[in-house]
Amino acid sequence: MKREISILFIFVILLMFNNQSIKGATFDKWSNPLIKMGRLNSPLVEVEPFVLNGEFYLLESWRSNWDWPGQPSMDAGSKDEIWIAKLPYGPTSYNSRSYISCALRGNIFGTAIVWEDRVYVFGTNEASGNQFVEMTWSTDLKNWSTPVKVFDSPEGNIYNISLARDDKGFVFQWETNVVGTYFTMCFGHLDKLTDNWNDNIIENAKYGEDKYTGGPKVLYVDGWYYLLYLERLDVGWETRITRSKNLINWQDAPEDRAFIPFDKKHKNLPLHSPEVQEKNASDPGVISYNGQVIVYFTGGIQKKAGDLQWAKFNGTMKELMGAFFN
Repeated sequence: MKREISILFIFVILLMFNNQSIKGATFDKWSNPLIKMGRLNSPLVEVEPFVLNGEFYLLESWRSNWDWPGQPSMDAGSKDEIWIAKLPYGPTSYNSRSYISCALRGNIFGTAIVWEDRVYVFGTNEASGNQFVEMTWSTDLKNWSTPVKVFDSPEGNIYNISLARDDKGFVFQWETNVVGTYFTMCFGHLDKLTDNWNDNIIENAKYGEDKYTGGPKVLYVDGWYYLLYLERLDVGWETRITRSKNLINWQDAPEDRAFIPFDKKHKNLPLHSPEVQEKNASDPGVISYNGQVIVYFTGGIQKKAGDLQWAKFNGTMKELMGAFFN
């Protein structure tokens, strides 16, 4: 009997201690782990960072009807060109960049992926009025292979595209306007980057059929496929994050954990009147570099031009992505 009373006494004391600990505890509010580093005074929207042979580069998609100081060519802002820029000291040296070459002409929504000492550049070609994805590759960023068509959309238009390396090959993603709500994300898988996309679409691998999505970036980190996508709000657009193990079933991060929020107080946007306020944060390009994760994205108002910016995270890609779900 005494033993039972002693055990009960200890239990009551522990319960009281735990209750007091909970009452006195303070819980930190979640905060975005990305640090916004600044605006780069550029109308660019789709920018993709990559590293080749230890050097830091940006793929820049220049669109029609832009005319901006420092653009890589006279035609860049009028004929849809995808250019490669070298940043000699990494992401902090954007103003010191030098343009190496034009990888694709007549293309928009460009993206790049490096594999086995080659950089592969993909773009959405709409010069003929019928959109398709084409690809070129290079080992020195000066001499490019003849572009080849790798994807004719089964239906509808093709918008943003992205690719990522996983454990078995490469996942590809494209944005369409005929499946669900604008713009649904569709996926497939390749053994090689030169394979045809039409033959490798994954049935039912989609995201965003029931809501607006856009400006995507697909990543593969520690067994998870992460999708960064644009969420439309009543007051603008922000980049959010979701993840999946199979590209079919998705787990969204909490609604109050935007991957990249916009700054509604900011004005003086490229190619806009000075009083126009930012209401967009979209089109992320993401890379691990020197112990950090570097993210490029664009602001603006989803019309005419963007407002190129960059951010960083001091840690690994796994830590960054997990922070939005932990």
